[in-house]
Amino acid sequence: MIFNRPISGFGYNTFYSIYPEYQMTYFKKNPDSKYIKFADNTKYGFNEILQIGAEYGIIGIILTFVFTIYLFTIKNEKNKFIVSPVKYTILSIFLLSLFSYPLRRVETLLTITTFTGILASFDKRFLLSFNRTHHKLIIISLAICYFEIINTTINRNYAYTIWQESKKTSIPDKEKLLIYNSIEDKLKYDTLFLYDYAVILSNCNKNEESNIYFEKVLKHMNTSFIWILKGNNYKNTNNFNNAQNCYIHAFKMVPNRIFPLYQLMLLYKEYNKKNEMIKTAKLIKDFKIKIPSYTTLKIKEEANEIISIYNK
Repeated sequence: MIFNRPISGFGYNTFYSIYPEYQMTYFKKNPDSKYIKFADNTKYGFNEILQIGAEYGIIGIILTFVFTIYLFTIKNEKNKFIVSPVKYTILSIFLLSLFSYPLRRVETLLTITTFTGILASFDKRFLLSFNRTHHKLIIISLAICYFEIINTTINRNYAYTIWQESKKTSIPDKEKLLIYNSIEDKLKYDTLFLYDYAVILSNCNKNEESNIYFEKVLKHMNTSFIWILKGNNYKNTNNFNNAQNCYIHAFKMVPNRIFPLYQLMLLYKEYNKKNEMIKTAKLIKDFKIKIPSYTTLKIKEEANEIISIYNK
């Protein structure tokens, strides 16, 4: 990813949507890779520097290092018992970020922001002075922003509460769809809500509209299961080619999952494509299950049954 867009990267919060496609390309080129058994729907890079490089490019990495170096150049002998612990706390977080994703947590970002403010308060190099007029303008601007944020948050939280409550209830999907329609405008930037909305649309046989929302979801969250759901929508609207492509895409994205192959086998069976169905059934029969379960056992049994009936 970094090599493809080395300067500016792919943009804010794009790792979860872009990386799975690179993972799929890698496994296409390396079908016998030892990493296949570890493949998953990866959300984070498990290395903040590399993820920053993927999303913000070299510019993002440089700014991160400049920011870190600046913090560690702050010196204040008089208050060293405050400055030093704060510095090393931030350093420990950055060291941890080389092997995990602490910066994806709101709590961690608040900690870094607070500690950065503490360090900056001891730095005399960049102090700014404001006259009374400047102070008034700043206060008015902050007040306007504050009330706008509060108003937006209240509206969004109200819609969010309605959504969460409706998820817990056992009301019919058609009734849930009416509720989701009423709050869509407030939660149209919430990826998980859009995902639920797309699922409910699919359950209500609004398959084409459902796939429109799945496309919106894929811009922020790209998983093999979403591609399966898209394939099901295409299947329900008799769009064989797109359904087939979605199931194949889901399998190649995370090639240690058997369920996309199962959906593909059922698709071939429904469209009476005997050769493709038997070929896929044989793949399922020989498939090495990552985590055996009752479901995977039944899938293999169904594949064996198809082979025994049709492979004559």
